[in-house]
Amino acid sequence: MKKATYHAPSEGFFEFANVKLPFRKEGTLYRVKFMENLSEPMNYEKRMKFNSKNYSEGNPIVISAPDFTAIVGATNPKRDAEFCNFLFKNSRNYWRAFSTAIEYTPKNFKDRIIHYEGVEELETVIEGNYVGSDGELTKLQNEPIFRNCFGKTRKSLEEISQKINKTAGYLWRVNSNSGETIKRQAELDACPYRLIFYAVGLLSGPYAGFRVVLEEQN
Repeated sequence: MKKATYHAPSEGFFEFANVKLPFRKEGTLYRVKFMENLSEPMNYEKRMKFNSKNYSEGNPIVISAPDFTAIVGATNPKRDAEFCNFLFKNSRNYWRAFSTAIEYTPKNFKDRIIHYEGVEELETVIEGNYVGSDGELTKLQNEPIFRNCFGKTRKSLEEISQKINKTAGYLWRVNSNSGETIKRQAELDACPYRLIFYAVGLLSGPYAGFRVVLEEQN
């Protein structure tokens, strides 16, 4: 008999099947493992390298903003109470970073939203005009930044805010064009009185993020 090999306990995760994720080929469904343990705190550049390495090895990566809202939006607060409580516990009073960046460009140029930058198989770039006002979601117009950055309509993001935080949702972003390109990262912040969909986070912000394994279903 050979020497015994030790296997550490596997990580806990929430598993979802038949998940439709945005900005993918029509009809593609995914099996998602939403890991219980978050990533270590890291800035945007380190997160890109982390995702590139781990995706190629089949390991968990930090989720993008629209993939996060696609999963949370499909949950049922009663049926998936354990998962919703997990999100509340791990979001309340913390900044959580996504693998999503926004490039706000000078006037007369198109802004760019980038999901999973550096992961060739997943990277998505969406051009548009994303500069505008901050505010409570219910008081803003349904603008492209909601769908292209956070994957949902304004109304759907408000419902997600209620699921996670039981409060109103807010959007923060760059409010006016400057003479140079400003690159920021997307984040989530669950305060006691509001859930902020943050599209103006500094790339240097060393925040943890939710990790997932994304597997295409046959």
